[in-house]
Amino acid sequence: MSLTGRTSGLARSPKGQFDAQAALRALEAGDEKGLVAALMTTKWGKSGYQAMVTIREALGPGTEALYDWACRLADRPEPAARAIAAPLFRHYWPLRPDEVLARVLQLADDEDWWVREAAHSTMGSLLSAHFDAFYPILRSWARHPSANVRRGVAIAAREAANERKEEWAEPLLHLVELLLADREEYVRKNLGSYAIGDGLLRCYPELTLRHLEKWAESDDEQVRWNVAMSFASYGGNKQWQKALEILTRLATDERRYVWRAVASALRYIGRRRPEQVRPTLEEWLQDEEHEKRRRPAAVALKYMGG
Repeated sequence: MSLTGRTSGLARSPKGQFDAQAALRALEAGDEKGLVAALMTTKWGKSGYQAMVTIREALGPGTEALYDWACRLADRPEPAARAIAAPLFRHYWPLRPDEVLARVLQLADDEDWWVREAAHSTMGSLLSAHFDAFYPILRSWARHPSANVRRGVAIAAREAANERKEEWAEPLLHLVELLLADREEYVRKNLGSYAIGDGLLRCYPELTLRHLEKWAESDDEQVRWNVAMSFASYGGNKQWQKALEILTRLATDERRYVWRAVASALRYIGRRRPEQVRPTLEEWLQDEEHEKRRRPAAVALKYMGG
């Protein structure tokens, strides 16, 4: 049976942007340029995913044919080709560990945003599927000189947290702890509120709160920024009472970088729970004993509409 016949249900993407039949014909003919031409119509999201699934199902996960095409696409200059190649490599760990690591690491540090997103998500898939084997690798990548790779570690931790396996909670928290002092914007913007707040705090609230309390005792302003920003998230909103306790302590930090993060977290929770948060902030405004808390309180109230 031809490839087009085997995957007739994947004829077009939901938006009609990707012609799967054209891609399948190119695969069958070994036409690399033809396949890339079909992939160039895709974008990040449904059409890109549809293209990856079409190729994977046509050639078969774990086959030599799929691996060969994944490598060919990963070496292409077109970002769409490299992005669609990235998730295909997860089917070859641990069969080809050194080769897969080299490919994933290369794509995780790609110059193109879409390619990096695909590679970072693949890091999460590998961690979830092979936790014990892949975890030490991510610990070493958390110290990688490229911020792109370190950001991928944060994304991978969040994806693995979604599995809600209790035995993974502590290791995942130790993994993100390696990134807490990282000042690179690309890392920190995906760590505090995203990987920790929307990931670990949402999935493992009690244990994550204990770690956040410990991290809040650090004198490093980046660590304290990440603690505060962890509460500007779905997980932070769910744990609003404990969030207020920790943010109350962080609010006395004189460094603008820290107290502005506190204000951001308070604004986030306050917009969703004004009846619980507003009285606390108004009390801070009148607190002469702890005047430093007035600054984050005033900023949070301003953007809450107070």
